[in-house]
Amino acid sequence: MTLDHINARRRFAGTAAALCCLLFCISALDGLVSRFGEDPHEVRLLPGESAAVNGPASEGVRDPQDLTVTSDSDQIRLAVDRIHTGFWLGGLMWRGTVTTRSTLEAGDYALTVSVPGEPSGKPLATFRVRVFQDAASLLKSSGPIIQRTIGISP
Repeated sequence: MTLDHINARRRFAGTAAALCCLLFCISALDGLVSRFGEDPHEVRLLPGESAAVNGPASEGVRDPQDLTVTSDSDQIRLAVDRIHTGFWLGGLMWRGTVTTRSTLEAGDYALTVSVPGEPSGKPLATFRVRVFQDAASLLKSSGPIIQRTIGISP
Protein backbone atom coordinates (compact mmCIF):
# COMPACT_ATOMS: atom_id res chain seq x y z
CA MET A 1 0.00 0.00 0.00
CA THR A 2 1.42 3.36 -1.01
CA LEU A 3 1.19 6.70 0.72
CA ASP A 4 -1.29 7.93 -1.93
CA HIS A 5 -3.68 5.03 -1.16
CA ILE A 6 -3.50 5.76 2.56
CA ASN A 7 -4.16 9.47 2.00
CA ALA A 8 -7.12 8.68 -0.28
CA ARG A 9 -8.66 6.39 2.36
CA ARG A 10 -8.06 9.01 5.04
CA ARG A 11 -9.84 11.67 2.94
CA PHE A 12 -12.74 9.28 2.30
CA ALA A 13 -13.02 8.47 6.03
CA GLY A 14 -12.94 12.19 6.90
CA THR A 15 -15.62 13.01 4.35
CA ALA A 16 -17.83 10.14 5.55
CA ALA A 17 -17.41 11.25 9.18
CA ALA A 18 -18.26 14.86 8.28
CA LEU A 19 -21.41 13.73 6.44
CA CYS A 20 -22.47 11.60 9.42
CA CYS A 21 -21.97 14.55 11.79
CA LEU A 22 -23.93 16.82 9.46
CA LEU A 23 -26.76 14.29 9.22
CA PHE A 24 -26.82 13.95 13.01
CA CYS A 25 -26.98 17.74 13.52
CA ILE A 26 -29.76 18.16 10.97
CA SER A 27 -31.87 15.35 12.44
CA ALA A 28 -31.29 16.55 16.04
CA LEU A 29 -32.32 20.08 15.08
CA ASP A 30 -35.40 18.78 13.23
CA GLY A 31 -36.42 16.65 16.20
CA LEU A 32 -35.89 19.41 18.77
CA VAL A 33 -37.70 22.10 16.79
CA SER A 34 -40.69 19.84 16.13
CA ARG A 35 -40.79 18.64 19.77
CA PHE A 36 -40.94 22.19 21.12
CA GLY A 37 -43.71 23.01 18.67
CA GLU A 38 -45.93 20.10 19.78
CA ASP A 39 -48.74 20.33 22.27
CA PRO A 40 -47.84 18.06 25.21
CA HIS A 41 -51.53 17.31 25.75
CA GLU A 42 -52.15 15.98 22.24
CA VAL A 43 -52.18 12.24 21.60
CA ARG A 44 -52.15 11.05 17.98
CA LEU A 45 -53.34 7.49 17.40
CA LEU A 46 -54.83 5.10 14.90
CA PRO A 47 -57.99 3.14 15.76
CA GLY A 48 -57.05 0.20 17.99
CA GLU A 49 -53.77 1.71 19.23
CA SER A 50 -52.70 2.86 22.68
CA ALA A 51 -50.24 5.43 24.06
CA ALA A 52 -48.73 6.20 27.45
CA VAL A 53 -49.68 9.53 29.04
CA ASN A 54 -49.06 11.23 32.36
CA GLY A 55 -50.05 14.37 34.17
CA PRO A 56 -50.01 16.20 37.49
CA ALA A 57 -52.03 15.06 40.48
CA SER A 58 -53.24 17.14 43.41
CA GLU A 59 -52.11 16.53 46.97
CA GLY A 60 -55.26 14.65 47.98
CA VAL A 61 -54.77 11.94 45.35
CA ARG A 62 -53.15 8.77 46.71
CA ASP A 63 -54.75 6.06 44.59
CA PRO A 64 -55.62 5.80 40.86
CA GLN A 65 -59.27 5.27 41.81
CA ASP A 66 -59.32 8.82 43.24
CA LEU A 67 -59.27 10.18 39.68
CA THR A 68 -62.24 10.53 37.34
CA VAL A 69 -61.78 10.21 33.59
CA THR A 70 -64.34 11.58 31.13
CA SER A 71 -64.27 11.34 27.37
CA ASP A 72 -66.26 12.48 24.33
CA SER A 73 -66.48 8.89 23.14
CA ASP A 74 -67.06 5.63 24.95
CA GLN A 75 -64.54 4.02 22.57
CA ILE A 76 -61.63 5.89 24.13
CA ARG A 77 -60.43 4.64 27.47
CA LEU A 78 -57.79 5.90 29.89
CA ALA A 79 -56.51 3.40 32.46
CA VAL A 80 -54.59 5.16 35.22
CA ASP A 81 -51.87 2.75 36.31
CA ARG A 82 -50.30 4.47 39.27
CA ILE A 83 -49.61 7.62 41.23
CA HIS A 84 -45.93 8.53 41.60
CA THR A 85 -43.69 11.45 42.48
CA GLY A 86 -42.29 13.50 39.65
CA PHE A 87 -38.66 13.11 38.66
CA TRP A 88 -37.53 16.74 38.50
CA LEU A 89 -39.70 18.68 40.94
CA GLY A 90 -41.02 15.85 43.10
CA GLY A 91 -44.73 16.70 42.92
CA LEU A 92 -47.41 14.02 42.62
CA MET A 93 -48.14 12.73 39.13
CA TRP A 94 -50.27 10.00 37.60
CA ARG A 95 -49.35 7.64 34.77
CA GLY A 96 -51.71 5.80 32.47
CA THR A 97 -52.49 4.42 29.03
CA VAL A 98 -54.95 5.83 26.48
CA THR A 99 -56.52 3.09 24.37
CA THR A 100 -58.81 3.44 21.36
CA ARG A 101 -61.05 0.73 19.98
CA SER A 102 -60.58 -0.43 16.42
CA THR A 103 -64.11 0.71 15.48
CA LEU A 104 -63.49 4.36 16.44
CA GLU A 105 -64.08 6.93 13.71
CA ALA A 106 -61.31 9.35 12.74
CA GLY A 107 -61.55 12.76 14.43
CA ASP A 108 -60.62 14.81 17.47
CA TYR A 109 -61.81 13.79 20.91
CA ALA A 110 -61.40 15.32 24.37
CA LEU A 111 -60.25 13.33 27.38
CA THR A 112 -60.35 14.94 30.83
CA VAL A 113 -58.78 13.76 34.08
CA SER A 114 -60.13 15.34 37.26
CA VAL A 115 -60.58 14.79 40.97
CA PRO A 116 -64.18 14.57 42.16
CA GLY A 117 -64.90 17.10 44.88
CA GLU A 118 -61.98 19.36 43.91
CA PRO A 119 -62.83 22.82 45.31
CA SER A 120 -61.64 24.67 42.20
CA GLY A 121 -63.48 22.30 39.85
CA LYS A 122 -60.53 22.61 37.46
CA PRO A 123 -59.46 19.35 35.75
CA LEU A 124 -55.96 18.04 36.35
CA ALA A 125 -55.35 17.46 32.65
CA THR A 126 -57.25 17.73 29.39
CA PHE A 127 -55.97 15.76 26.41
CA ARG A 128 -56.90 16.08 22.77
CA VAL A 129 -56.93 12.62 21.23
CA ARG A 130 -56.55 12.84 17.46
CA VAL A 131 -57.55 9.62 15.73
CA PHE A 132 -56.47 9.19 12.11
CA GLN A 133 -58.04 7.09 9.38
CA ASP A 134 -54.84 5.34 8.29
CA ALA A 135 -51.09 5.24 8.86
CA ALA A 136 -50.38 7.53 5.90
CA SER A 137 -52.47 10.39 7.34
CA LEU A 138 -50.86 9.87 10.76
CA LEU A 139 -47.40 10.06 9.19
CA LYS A 140 -48.34 13.16 7.22
CA SER A 141 -49.40 14.93 10.42
CA SER A 142 -46.19 14.17 12.33
CA GLY A 143 -44.00 17.07 13.40
CA PRO A 144 -40.47 16.34 12.17
CA ILE A 145 -39.80 16.99 8.49
CA ILE A 146 -37.60 13.90 8.25
CA GLN A 147 -40.37 11.69 9.61
CA ARG A 148 -42.95 13.17 7.23
CA THR A 149 -40.80 12.67 4.15
CA ILE A 150 -39.00 9.35 4.66
CA GLY A 151 -40.91 7.82 7.60
CA ILE A 152 -37.97 7.58 10.01
CA SER A 153 -38.05 9.40 13.34
CA PRO A 154 -35.06 11.69 13.83
